[in-house]
Amino acid sequence: MRPIKSAWTDDDDERLKALVAQDVLIVRAAAALKRSTSATRVCARIIGCPFPALRLVRRKWADGKDNLWRGS
Repeated sequence: MRPIKSAWTDDDDERLKALVAQDVLIVRAAAALKRSTSATRVCARIIGCPFPALRLVRRKWADGKDNLWRGS
């Protein structure tokens, strides 16, 4: 039996907007909202504040100075 999906409230939408504005990863935002990553991504798109594409997040991390895999 599938669990019943709970509806997104206005409070959830505001928390999601705040998390996107803080550049939180989608995995952490989904955990904070107790939702799946796909449901979080879809809701963010619907309310008009989508998460950046994963390739852009990875590129930003790879070019950052905290990347231990980059040589000195």
